[in-house]
Amino acid sequence: GVVHGVFVSRFGALFNSFRQGVWWWGLWGMAKVMVVGVVLSNVFHAETNCGIIFVLNALEYFLFIVLHPDGYWMDFFKNTYRCLANISVLGALFAYLSGKLSAGYYTNIFQYLALASILPLILSSLFGAVGSVLF
Repeated sequence: GVVHGVFVSRFGALFNSFRQGVWWWGLWGMAKVMVVGVVLSNVFHAETNCGIIFVLNALEYFLFIVLHPDGYWMDFFKNTYRCLANISVLGALFAYLSGKLSAGYYTNIFQYLALASILPLILSSLFGAVGSVLF
């Protein structure tokens, strides 16, 4: 009734863009950001933080593939690509922090992965703009 309507008007943006069975996906994303931004940055050593963030992103990617929370193929493509790019950047960062990768190689890898990670957003924006003009 009224309580449900008030709740949806206030917090509906967290749930509306996901399929009904995985309405909690927005909460997962917020919780992950809180854990990474608040807890990890104040508790653990840099290598441990990087490892935990890597595991959280790998878990997110696994859940995303299994649950497919958004239901749209373009969002699925963008988010899959984003998850893979995040995991790649974190893997390179972990290798750098543990001394297995030099600063020069890490910088090059990071630059290429950063560029590669924004390409799906650029392409989907272009396809969306072209699609809205044509259709």
